[in-house]
Amino acid sequence: MDAQYAIIAENLSKEYTINLSRIEEVFLKTVSKGQKIEVLKNFNFKIKKGSVTGIIGVNGSGKSTLLKILGQILKPDHGKIFINGTVGAIIELGAGFHPDLSGYDNIFFNATLHGFAKKDIQIFIDDIIDFSELHEFIHEPIKHYSSGMLMRLAFSIIIYLPFDILLLDEIFAVGDQSFKLKCMQKIKELSYSEKTILIVSHDFIQLKNICSELIFIHNHQVKMHGDINDVIESYIVNTNFLSSSFSFTEGEYDWQNPNKNQEIEHLSFYTTSHKYQFLNSEQIELNFKFKKKSDSKINIAVVFNSGIEQPFMAYSTTNKINGDFEIYSKGKYHLQTILPANFLNEGLILIDVHFIDKEATDICQIKSLAQLQIKKDTSDKDIFLKEKNFIGPIFPLSQWKITSNE
Repeated sequence: MDAQYAIIAENLSKEYTINLSRIEEVFLKTVSKGQKIEVLKNFNFKIKKGSVTGIIGVNGSGKSTLLKILGQILKPDHGKIFINGTVGAIIELGAGFHPDLSGYDNIFFNATLHGFAKKDIQIFIDDIIDFSELHEFIHEPIKHYSSGMLMRLAFSIIIYLPFDILLLDEIFAVGDQSFKLKCMQKIKELSYSEKTILIVSHDFIQLKNICSELIFIHNHQVKMHGDINDVIESYIVNTNFLSSSFSFTEGEYDWQNPNKNQEIEHLSFYTTSHKYQFLNSEQIELNFKFKKKSDSKINIAVVFNSGIEQPFMAYSTTNKINGDFEIYSKGKYHLQTILPANFLNEGLILIDVHFIDKEATDICQIKSLAQLQIKKDTSDKDIFLKEKNFIGPIFPLSQWKITSNE
């Protein structure tokens, strides 16, 4: 095995056999007893040592099964897997713990299951408790712990045990925000120490912050492996990430409101030249066409998100520049605005639109109406931060004046 790689998968495949009782078969009517379902189909990938790799895909695509195979919990039906180093995993929350033991005793219990002696864990016991922030509850039976507390304990143990490879399945799905941020920072630190980390998550924002690459699993196969922004774009294009209420034809998104009693009956959106990929050096004209069904006053706000959540910018029709632009009369409208050139950083931008009444209440909102993919202009010489993978959504072209005080 090539020493630069921590994991190599070759033609990896896995099937499950459905075993249902007769009553389940009658009600489900979707599968038959003994039917085989292919979960992984000819997986091929290589993970370099010291990399942080995110794994994305819709529910049921095979992400957790892949981690269980890598963690040697399951065996593949076909293919080979090569592991260069010791592996620690958080795949099922609560696995490797005894509910009647205290958090303190479970630290040693869990370490023993991973093959470590008590003396190995005593070196790190104080660090584990400190990182978990469970001092007050560490001597309580973990059957009284919340899911967030279990995640704290499991993550704190696994990061201090001397594993070479960490497999983390949806660790950000539970727990409070402050501890999640603490975990993300720790993962970054671990990557500098040459640990190899694989993370399954649906949170694109967190994956963009900590990963060096992504693997997208689609239809139980590796659809794409590589650059974070390119893989997220592939996910959106291939998984109907946008609601089925939208259609996409040559760059134009169209939304038809199924509720004819609402204020806004129809909304279409399109960009400059009806495309969704732009260089960061291009300005982007956004166009919204809609039909208003009454004479009540409305305003419009367009909100931009980086990834799935985390709004970072909003354009509103109510501001000093527009002169408090408001819409009263019913009828058809065409609304335009422009995002300036050299403003957005490369990456994925999602657009929400809100129609707001006079009480500043949403009468209609469309989440993730459309996506923009911003690409780096290769003629751009301002690459210092970009080469360091600056992940912020805004990267304006700034003007500087330098003077000498000598």
